[in-house]
Amino acid sequence: MKKILKLAIICILCTSCSALTLKSMDILLNKIVIDKARFFKVIDFGSELIDTVNKKRGYTLKKFSYKNVLFYNYKKRDSKNAVVYVHGGGFMVNYVDSLRFSFAETIIEKTKADFEVVLVDMKGTKYPEQQDEVNVVLDYILPKYSKVIIIGDSAGGNIVLSALLKRRDEKKQLPNGIVLMSAWADLSNNVPSRRTNFNKDILLGKKPIVLLDDNPYARKVKDKRNPYVSPVYGDYYGFPKTLLQCGEDEVLKDDSALVYENMKENGIDAKFEIYKGMIHAFQLYPIFSKTEQAVKSITNFLEAIYCDKGTNNK
Repeated sequence: MKKILKLAIICILCTSCSALTLKSMDILLNKIVIDKARFFKVIDFGSELIDTVNKKRGYTLKKFSYKNVLFYNYKKRDSKNAVVYVHGGGFMVNYVDSLRFSFAETIIEKTKADFEVVLVDMKGTKYPEQQDEVNVVLDYILPKYSKVIIIGDSAGGNIVLSALLKRRDEKKQLPNGIVLMSAWADLSNNVPSRRTNFNKDILLGKKPIVLLDDNPYARKVKDKRNPYVSPVYGDYYGFPKTLLQCGEDEVLKDDSALVYENMKENGIDAKFEIYKGMIHAFQLYPIFSKTEQAVKSITNFLEAIYCDKGTNNK
C-alpha cells in the first residue's frame, strides 16, 4: 500500500515537474482540484505515511529531546556553528520531511563554512505551542554553539519571527542571523498582496483557501494582529542580520516586504530578494530555474556570518 501511495505522489509531482512545471501545477490545482486545502492535507497525510529520511553517506543523524521538545541534529562533521531549521506546512505538518533534510544537505555542501543543522520537530497544533517549541530548542542550542543562524520557510518563517520577537522582549539571547523563505507572517490575512496577487499565485491563490482565511492553529486567537501571532505587525529593533526571499507573484509577498521595511526603518542589516516567476518556497525544489540562484544567496549569507570573527550572538 505504501509503495502504491508513494508511486501516486511521485506521478503527481513528475507531472508538474517538467518543462511546463508551473503551467501543469496551475491546471492541477486550479482547474482539476476542487478543494485545495483538502488536497494539500491529503498530500501531507500521504507524504507522512511514506516519507522516509535516508541519512546520506558521510552524515550523522541523531534525534534529541529537551523539555519534551524533539529535534534532529544532522551534520557532516562536528562544528562550533549551527543552523536551526524551522519547517513550514501551514502550521499543520507535525514532522520533519525528507525535503527539509535534503535542503539541509544542499546548504551544507554548498557553503564554504562548517556548521551542523538542527531541525525542529514541532508537534504543536494550537498557538503558541510551535513558538514555544522553537524557543525551547533555542534555549538549548544557543549556549552550545559559537554562531547560530535560524532558517524558516512559510509557516516556519512566522514561527521564527514571532519566537524571536518574544525572545527579544524577554531580553533573551538571539541568534546571529535569520533566513526567511516565503515567510507567512500575517495570520490576519490583511496584507495587500493577498488581494493584488490572488489571481497570480497558482499555489495559494486563484481559489479561497481556509488555511489563509481562518487557520486552525490560531483560530481561537482573538487578536490576530498581535505581533506574536502575525509578526508582520512586529517592530524589529535589535534584530540580527536577516535575509528574506519570496516569489514575485506570491499572495504572501507583502508578508516579507512589510517585515523588511520595518527592519530597515529600525536600522537592521536586512536584504529582501524577490524572484520573478517563482512559487511559494521554491528554494526547496531543485527543479525551478531560480532555485540555484536563491540557494547561492543563502549560502553566501551563511558564509558571511560564520566567517566573520566580529559577529557575536546578541
